[in-house]
Amino acid sequence: MEEKIESYLETEFERKLFSASTSYLENDSDPLRFNSFAYSLRELIRNVFERRAPEEKIKSCTWFKKETDNGKPSRKQRY
Repeated sequence: MEEKIESYLETEFERKLFSASTSYLENDSDPLRFNSFAYSLRELIRNVFERRAPEEKIKSCTWFKKETDNGKPSRKQRY
């Protein structure tokens, strides 16, 4: 399964972040390992979506409407 996920990662940063995310789960002595895994995986997914759906492309879509105070696409819109 890890290999399949890694096939979607394009940058060294994304690969390192994924590796760090999975290593959190292996640390049985860390009571926050699931929290750390989830947090780092969420950041990885955010990073991949920002790469795959840049702000300019989202704003040029006909369905785009300002939903945030700063005018940037929301996570929901990016996904």
